[in-house]
Amino acid sequence: MLDKPQIIAHRGGSHYAPENTIEAAMYTQLINASIDEQLWVTSYNTTWLDQTEATAPDMITALSLELAEYVTVEEFQAMGYDMINTHHSKKDSFFRDFAEAGIPVNVRTVNIASRFQQVWTLGVTSVTTDKPEVFLDITKQLF
Repeated sequence: MLDKPQIIAHRGGSHYAPENTIEAAMYTQLINASIDEQLWVTSYNTTWLDQTEATAPDMITALSLELAEYVTVEEFQAMGYDMINTHHSKKDSFFRDFAEAGIPVNVRTVNIASRFQQVWTLGVTSVTTDKPEVFLDITKQLF
């Protein structure tokens, strides 16, 4: 049996732009706080992820993918990032391939218990949700 995915409460996203000096200063403070291994930096922008890898290699870099975007396990591994962050509606085979390769996958935004059960069975490691209370009492896979 797979471990239950981590539940991440979604409270709106930040559209970080590296050139934004206020956010760049906040990023620098996070690096200086020595909590790198606890933070995810998720982005569609590979330049930004590459910069994060270079300046804070202990931070978790998550490549974000839109529903229609696709990357193979091999292509992802060549990029050198730590995890995938994508919509929960991707094909089941996508999630299985990454789970079998041991690559963490976060799916967003799951708000229905039955879909949570499905992605758990497919091997995702974390689920972003607007309704964490829906999943807290789920303790075992049903499928």
